[in-house]
Amino acid sequence: MVKVSEKKNQCWKIFARTSLIQSVKQSITFTQEEVDTLKEKAETIMKETKCGLEELNKKIVSLEVQLNSEIEKNIKLEQFTRPGNLRFNNIREEKVRS
Repeated sequence: MVKVSEKKNQCWKIFARTSLIQSVKQSITFTQEEVDTLKEKAETIMKETKCGLEELNKKIVSLEVQLNSEIEKNIKLEQFTRPGNLRFNNIREEKVRS
């Protein structure tokens, strides 16, 4: 009788371990699916961010070009109006010594 109960006990242990292994396999599969989903989301967000960053960089370059153009216009306007402004305000222009 002892041997039969020992065999039943061993069978239950094997069954319990098999169930545990199946449960771990399911857990691993679920976890891997979650990792894959998160990886896809991260890649999508990265692509969107990269596109947005490229657009911002293009806008910055455009604004820098526009700023340089406006600076040049401002310098030319100042050079054009300076002599008239000095006469209008009765200011003598002197050479600056270095």
